[in-house]
Amino acid sequence: MNTTRTPLFLMANLGAEVSRLVSFKEKGNEALADKAFGRAEHMIAEIKTCPEMKSRLQEITLLETAVADIANGETASNISASLLKSYFQPFALRLLSQ
Repeated sequence: MNTTRTPLFLMANLGAEVSRLVSFKEKGNEALADKAFGRAEHMIAEIKTCPEMKSRLQEITLLETAVADIANGETASNISASLLKSYFQPFALRLLSQ
């Protein structure tokens, strides 16, 4: 498997981190949720710097808001945790099929 930090690799790994964030929030483990959120923020920042993602900056910004809402227990973005987790499935499947 190619593990170069491509946008696909980053998006698939961001999905895994968001899944961890949701799981930790559901279990009430705020310390681990905060760490997962920090890693997710770092990945989002890295994704924003990828030249291939410049045309998708609005989507990434919305994604960033939705992840922050989940981390902070807010609902401003109106995107549920389950919808957010399903958003990432195609990225993981494409990465695994390479």
